[in-house]
Amino acid sequence: MPTIYFYMFADQLPNVGDEAKGQQKGYHTGVAGEFYVLSCLHRLQINSYLTLGNQKAIDIIVWKEDGDVKTIDVKAIDKNPFVIGLNTLKSKSNHYYVCVFFGHDKKSKSYSNIKIPPRLFVVPSGDFVRIAQNCKKGVSSTVSFSSEAIEKYEDFDGTLLQKVLG
Repeated sequence: MPTIYFYMFADQLPNVGDEAKGQQKGYHTGVAGEFYVLSCLHRLQINSYLTLGNQKAIDIIVWKEDGDVKTIDVKAIDKNPFVIGLNTLKSKSNHYYVCVFFGHDKKSKSYSNIKIPPRLFVVPSGDFVRIAQNCKKGVSSTVSFSSEAIEKYEDFDGTLLQKVLG
């Protein structure tokens, strides 16, 4: 079990090395993506619930009034192209990959500029897995994936979220 520290003042935070800072950015990117999608769903009045855990394949569960359940794996992205692992991908009719792309505009530093909304892509899992399998292979069962590969699934205004999950 990890040790958790609580600090009152920023100058009391421990000094972390570059490797730990990189891991922290990945963690923060993932959490930001999950809460962004959850926020969008609730703004559309879609009953949805965040799952808890560190190594989970389902980040959000959508429970519809008719009893239908949909699941979401959020892929939060801070650069293009991005790398994903093939071993964790699954294809099911009620499962979706929602990609939240924070780093889409390098000129304006969109990753850290919260005035710039992220780009959102809602991809049925079967399509996502098929696209991923056709992407450039990396090391250790990973693929290099670009936002262009899923461009047709971009959700500019919540219409796709409402259509497939609402």
